[in-house]
Amino acid sequence: MRLTWDEQNSYFLAELTPGDKWREDMETVKAAGFKTTGPPSWQWYAQKAAPLNKLRENRPSSGLTLTELALQKYQDINSKEEAKAALKAQLVLARKEAEKQVKKELKCKDDNEYYFDEDIQCRCIVVRPAETPSVSKFVRPEPPKETCMICDDPLYLYESKNICIWCEHELEKQKL
Repeated sequence: MRLTWDEQNSYFLAELTPGDKWREDMETVKAAGFKTTGPPSWQWYAQKAAPLNKLRENRPSSGLTLTELALQKYQDINSKEEAKAALKAQLVLARKEAEKQVKKELKCKDDNEYYFDEDIQCRCIVVRPAETPSVSKFVRPEPPKETCMICDDPLYLYESKNICIWCEHELEKQKL
């Protein structure tokens, strides 16, 4: 098997060994993560270095050769991917450290505790119950003395003189 660099499309092309080894090469390339252009040309290609790394680990029995240009592009792309993976690992560690720091800082001075709820992704406060029970001072006002002449519900200022809004609505419905 031979790997080349396609300048026009900017990807690696796998040239499979013709003959008896073709099917084995195709399965190896497919397992490594190469994609195909489909009919009619059926070219196997890869844009990243990861599939080439898998090919290096699981070399086909027909052998593996790279052109000089493909080797240079592979080294460039592979170094960029490794740097990106290292940076991503640092980001994951930094996020974990930041979450630990936030959890430490979320302690409140007045005995209320904060915590981060993973399910809803927000900070929540734990409020301690009051030591003395609270009593509502709300006193419900007295209902009006006037009542509806149909249903005997209390009549309020915004309703007509003798009938409540509901009864008035029902009467209008019957008229239609």
